[in-house]
Amino acid sequence: MAVEIISPLSGGLRALREVQAPEQVTEAMDRPGGYRVSSAAFRPQSDGSVSVDLEESLVRSGLNARSRYPAMPRAVALVAHRVDAITARRATVLHVPVAGNPHHGEIRMAGMTKAQIRAAARSLADQCEILEAIDVDEVKRQSASQRSSLN
Repeated sequence: MAVEIISPLSGGLRALREVQAPEQVTEAMDRPGGYRVSSAAFRPQSDGSVSVDLEESLVRSGLNARSRYPAMPRAVALVAHRVDAITARRATVLHVPVAGNPHHGEIRMAGMTKAQIRAAARSLADQCEILEAIDVDEVKRQSASQRSSLN
């Protein structure tokens, strides 16, 4: 069955990002649990995109924002931004379904300099809405596992 592409997206609904450990969280003693979302969680991949799920697609399918969490290995938190808050940072949000996930979307930062991308990633990390809090025990377990595999 073909998936209908949602365009334009509703600015009032959210883009949902699964945060993975250990690379997308960082220690922050001023935060509950001692960790915060790192800007690495919003740094574009080599193709220039940041993968997200789109609340609008989930809602249209009768699902809630948390229904796919956790869908990725090493996921330790679920965060969100309103689509209009992302586009206010000069990024775009697109509905890009992929095999096995008709709710997949992308944040794209095309036309931005490296400094602008870093600033946008930091801003997104600092201002995200936490839907599922960082699982501190899982972050520690995965960090320890990564350290032991390097030795």
